[in-house]
Amino acid sequence: MNKKGKSGYHIVRIYVISILFYIMLLLPVLIALSYQMGPKLIETRDSVFKAILWVFKDSEIHNDNIARFENQTIKNESIAKKDKTTDNELIKSQSKGRREGLSEIGRKLKQNYKTPYFTAVSIIVVVVFLFTSFLALIINLPLKRFFRKLRKNKTISPQLCNYCKPLLLRSPSINAGILFLNFTILHGYIYFVLRSGKGFEDIICYNLFIHFFYVSVFASLLAVLFVFLLQKHRVRNIYIEYVFDAEDLYKRNKYFPKSGIHTHFWLSIGLTVLISLALIIVYVFLGLTSIKSFGNLSSEQLKILTGYYFENISDNNYFTKENISSLYYINAIDNILMISGIVITIIVMVVFMLIQIKWVVLSIITPVKELSYNMKWIEVENTDNFTIVRADDEIGQLCEQCNEMTIRLKTHTKKIKEMNRELASFVPGQFFKLLGKEIFTEIKPGDQIQRDMTILVSEISSFFDDSEEINSSEGIELLNQYLNIAEPLIQDNNGVIDRHSGGFVIALFSRSVDDAIEAAVAIQQTVRQFNEKRKGSNEKEINIGMGIHAGSLILGVIGNENRMEGTIISKAVDFAMNLGKLTKTYGSTILISGDALIKLGNTVRFRYRILDMVSTNEKSGLIYIFEILNGEEEKLRKHKEETRDLFGKAVELFHSDKLDESLDIFQKILTINPEDKVARFYYERCSSADKG
Repeated sequence: MNKKGKSGYHIVRIYVISILFYIMLLLPVLIALSYQMGPKLIETRDSVFKAILWVFKDSEIHNDNIARFENQTIKNESIAKKDKTTDNELIKSQSKGRREGLSEIGRKLKQNYKTPYFTAVSIIVVVVFLFTSFLALIINLPLKRFFRKLRKNKTISPQLCNYCKPLLLRSPSINAGILFLNFTILHGYIYFVLRSGKGFEDIICYNLFIHFFYVSVFASLLAVLFVFLLQKHRVRNIYIEYVFDAEDLYKRNKYFPKSGIHTHFWLSIGLTVLISLALIIVYVFLGLTSIKSFGNLSSEQLKILTGYYFENISDNNYFTKENISSLYYINAIDNILMISGIVITIIVMVVFMLIQIKWVVLSIITPVKELSYNMKWIEVENTDNFTIVRADDEIGQLCEQCNEMTIRLKTHTKKIKEMNRELASFVPGQFFKLLGKEIFTEIKPGDQIQRDMTILVSEISSFFDDSEEINSSEGIELLNQYLNIAEPLIQDNNGVIDRHSGGFVIALFSRSVDDAIEAAVAIQQTVRQFNEKRKGSNEKEINIGMGIHAGSLILGVIGNENRMEGTIISKAVDFAMNLGKLTKTYGSTILISGDALIKLGNTVRFRYRILDMVSTNEKSGLIYIFEILNGEEEKLRKHKEETRDLFGKAVELFHSDKLDESLDIFQKILTINPEDKVARFYYERCSSADKG
């Protein structure tokens, strides 16, 4: 799993957004209702002012200036102090009446603004919000602790982790249920107040309360749905891979609620549309006014209400004055308010639906992208990745089946690799590639290829010489020890072992002659170290000889469907084997033909000297053979390099039948380097030829 960053757990933020969303849906309705009930509120205000005029009808205070009334009261009281007559009692009586009147009006106004609409609802909303926040914090506290420790890289206890696993998956329903419970309490209280009918000053407040109740119900449903869907989205796409282990997310978890994509789609999109349409219907009903409110309709009123249908109204058809009075109309102001409310609701619905569509799309695209990414890794045989199972729906089933397929592929791939390793012990994998095949099953009898290659033949000389002196188990063990040395070095230098038979190992190099020489030198140096260890254990040493030749060969597959094997058809292989045998004759370790030497890429790196001219079955005449010096011991190699020119001149004189001159030079070389076995071989040949 690729985690981009350690996320925090923000449940309070979700509640705040949902409450703001709820208020946003409710506010346009309240504004519309306030404007709609404006005329009736003005009538109530006028009735209050009329009451004030009735109280102060005997005073000198004007009914439209309360401040002047207070000033006049102070003035009357000062006059009463000066006169101290019977008028003083009258003024005091009037002042007392006025003060009692003001107190009564103030009490009524104060009572009017203490109705449930202005006090109880606002208090309940605040209490509900605080209670929701507190309850949500208590329930979600373990999850907040978990993610806080995760961000600070602290150790998370197994108990906390195990507790958070089911809690996280149930958190969308739990948090939405908390908000739904508190909205239920709020609306239950409002319904109780409406049923009792107590505490309302007039019908205006009662109507406002009813409208608030209906709009609040639908707005709260959208707020609850928003909390559920947003938390569910964050759980699936953010939180789940932090709380659950890889083993838990490999398949559908037992805590996953069972659902389907169609159910999730209808829940998110369908409910949003239905609730929003219900709000629009509420706006329409709020704009309707009964025609009965006009009382008896005049002809002018009836004409305005019915428009061009006025001519069809008569007592002889359905459209009578009585029937029309039972209908509803929308006045100009209510029409503007209704359209404004519907437009606002549609905008909110579109925004909400776009958010829901984004969440639904992400819930499908995210696992599909993970599946596509992991399938690419499977193609390159990296089957360690798996797709997170985020839900128990159709996508979750697909991810689970893909993970199971990945495990099966991993098992099969492991078995195939083991089988290929075993097959490589009989037929090396490089052999397939030389034939242009990728896997063993693509090979069939008759497959072949002809190309120029370098052949390296290695022979354990002492194994054949002493095979009668050692038992079979010792011979097999010695041969296996040598093969364990030679085969890795050949493969490291881009070679492929064609076969080994007895003490022979035949290897092919398709890139260059340099690879074959590098492998031969490495084998010679490693065998020398191997012999040093055997010498310390008083065990018999092994001597090897290697021949290198380059030429055209046919590489193919022979046999039938029941049994197949690779083979090489070429005289070049026979000559390379002869070179391997000649190493024993000349007393050298690595011999290379002139045909191979001329194809050498790095002529400076490798040191060599001419050895002889021998016949070959590939072509008429003689072919030059050379001795590679890089694998010799350092002291011996330096002496051979110092006498290289003398040695070459002596060989040339030998083949020119100038044996005496050749003998003198070989004797001189042996004086400088007594360990030069090839020089001694030629010295003996020259001596025997002279005697003959």
